Amino acid sequence: MGDLKLTVESTRSRAEFSHASELYTRVFGYTAADHSLNPKLLSAIVGNGGAAVAARDGAGELVGFAYGFVGFESGAPYLYSQAAFIDPAWQGKGVGRLLKQEQAIIARAEGLTSMRWAFDPTLARNAHFNLDVLGACGVRFTANYYDEPFSDRLIVDWALSGATGTESATPPRAAASIPRASPSWTPQHWERRYPGTGVGRWATATSSTCRSRPTIPRRRSPPSSSRH
Repeated sequence: MGDLKLTVESTRSRAEFSHASELYTRVFGYTAADHSLNPKLLSAIVGNGGAAVAARDGAGELVGFAYGFVGFESGAPYLYSQAAFIDPAWQGKGVGRLLKQEQAIIARAEGLTSMRWAFDPTLARNAHFNLDVLGACGVRFTANYYDEPFSDRLIVDWALSGATGTESATPPRAAASIPRASPSWTPQHWERRYPGTGVGRWATATSSTCRSRPTIPRRRSPPSSSRH
């Protein structure tokens, strides 16, 4: 898909994976080697059922990228989107939505019915995009998701039935294959845990249409500042 200024499509190009690695480092500001994006790994992922999506401007320069792989829960497969990142000059212009929609098209073509990804629920902009704009449903909350401090994440599920690539994939719902999370934490608890973020409001809005609700355990560490 694309327009006169932007083209978004799947890619298997090793050269583009190298550009994506450079963009990833620039967007997130990572310097440690264990936080880099390996082009060889991207090649292996897309060669074995995964998906990589690139957004290019009118001059062909890479301005956004997303990649993911197939995951399973209770035997049900889904496309797990590990990361999506956008050049700062292009942020806030709908590139993130186009990347997700292109991933949805690829996933549906492979017979998958949902996508999942993780995000930092303390970042209001990300929460608004994932829950309000895309209509994804919270599956569960995981403290220290990456087994390191300040990496609390909310895992969301995005149903792909009816996705066209021009609108959000579907109205919010919880997939039948997703086990119910224990409702020991209500949306009001979210707001108390993360005051001023608006997470509680979004949780309330989505919980009315999602059968599953994330369980947020008590935790000693402060909220994360990472973006994915």
